[in-house]
Amino acid sequence: MADNNCESDAPGPSRGRKKTLKPEEWKQNVAKKKRNLGEEYVSRKTGALIPAKVMGPPCSDGCYDKIPLATRQDMFKEFWEIGDFTLQNSYLQKQVKQVPVKRHRIRKTKTQDNPRKMRSCMLQCTLTISGTSYSVCKQGFLNILGIKKGRVDTALKAAGTPQTDKRGRHPQARTIGGDVLQYVKDHIHSFLTVSSHYTRAKSPHHRNLETNLTVKKMYRMYVKQMKNEHHPTEDIVKESFYRNLFNTTFKPPKTDTCSKTLNCVESE
Repeated sequence: MADNNCESDAPGPSRGRKKTLKPEEWKQNVAKKKRNLGEEYVSRKTGALIPAKVMGPPCSDGCYDKIPLATRQDMFKEFWEIGDFTLQNSYLQKQVKQVPVKRHRIRKTKTQDNPRKMRSCMLQCTLTISGTSYSVCKQGFLNILGIKKGRVDTALKAAGTPQTDKRGRHPQARTIGGDVLQYVKDHIHSFLTVSSHYTRAKSPHHRNLETNLTVKKMYRMYVKQMKNEHHPTEDIVKESFYRNLFNTTFKPPKTDTCSKTLNCVESE
């Protein structure tokens, strides 16, 4: 009995806390999974509905006639059921090879100074399923798998090494902070503000700029001041950043129609 109690009291393997994803991250993961499976999904960037992948039309070389419809459907299904961008690239690298061009056909050019560039290599595409391989043309290969030429080019750029999925992993844009951010804040706060005349009771902390000012005018003055003080060009923020940081209304509210707002404030 004592041994049983000791075993029950012994600490088990520690389990790490499961990471809780934010709703936006969860939606992004769902969209990425569906995209890698060739299913219909909603783009997180544009919000557009991206249709599911389907096989393209027959190519002009008659590759569809060599492969039965059921076999083509199995090829399409097998590729998209991989569900991983890197593994799909590895699949494409095995099925597509770059071979040197054996013969060039001479083509006339309009000018002798601009000769037509000739390809040194071409793509040799093969589709294999259940131990049976089928040689197909490049367009037939793309249409059967329901992909575009850029997808194959991305896989071949790795030169034998599977190209990892870099989508959504771009470096973050330059963040603005420190003295640059503080200078913009100081410039915005340097303008004289007045309190609202009729809405003062409801919003005592609400401040308004003078009516002859706009954000665009303020930004122009900010740029001019920065240049006069010989600040580097990288320190000057864009107008969109300046506008987003601007948190003061430069137009008085509609209820504040008194033309003596400044006099009222000064008298106080």
